[in-house]
Amino acid sequence: MAEVYLRRTQEDDLKELPERLDVDDWVELGTAERQRYLQAVRQRQFADMRRAAYLIGTDEPTAKLERIKQIVDESAANGWKVVVFSYFREVLDRVHATLAASTRFHLTGSTPTSRRQQIITAFQQHAGPAVLIGQIEAAGIGLNLQAASVVVVTEPQLKPSTEDQAIMRSYRMGQPRMVRVHRLLAKDSVDERILQLLKTKRSLFYAYAHESEAKHTDAAAVDTSYTVDLSSADETRIIGKERARLLP
Repeated sequence: MAEVYLRRTQEDDLKELPERLDVDDWVELGTAERQRYLQAVRQRQFADMRRAAYLIGTDEPTAKLERIKQIVDESAANGWKVVVFSYFREVLDRVHATLAASTRFHLTGSTPTSRRQQIITAFQQHAGPAVLIGQIEAAGIGLNLQAASVVVVTEPQLKPSTEDQAIMRSYRMGQPRMVRVHRLLAKDSVDERILQLLKTKRSLFYAYAHESEAKHTDAAAVDTSYTVDLSSADETRIIGKERARLLP
């Protein structure tokens, strides 16, 4: 099939798509966030390491939450709708509370199927700025969100396709405005380690999907492990690196 395998990208077929601006929003962890992060590293809790920038045990704002509020306020001033994605329900709850002054809609994996489209329709048809706060594996697949022109991803996802599919809910046929994508990242944290792994996986997948020569020159090009979630071995390596870097 290598000689006749047709590889086409979204850019090849959807010439009418507007511009897309991707921004890596780096923030510094505050004192409470850093303490929460170090505790998670000591306890080897990978999920807690990923959530430490939001869940500090108090209702105080964190650097990432403050940045989300800034993005939403800036978007509202321009009349734009925003979608905020996270893997974690607890993070979505914190975002929901932080944006209490905004018109917001909430969609998680526990939202009944019969209610999902009602929420999406209400968000799409709302007159003026609004925010949809969605669990990425529930709101990031199979929905059309062209009313939103700003997408916020609250933490790096463990496989590239999860984030890509979520962004494509807004950046798709029928989107009339430029789409701004904000990836919220904490400096000197697990976010950096995950990005390093994902960069390798993206480049290898790109080589396979876009450059057919790769299939003939490198066995890694057809290694399907690069297209799935980070493995438990990946998580263990990340935790080990952070413990060696941060703990005495």
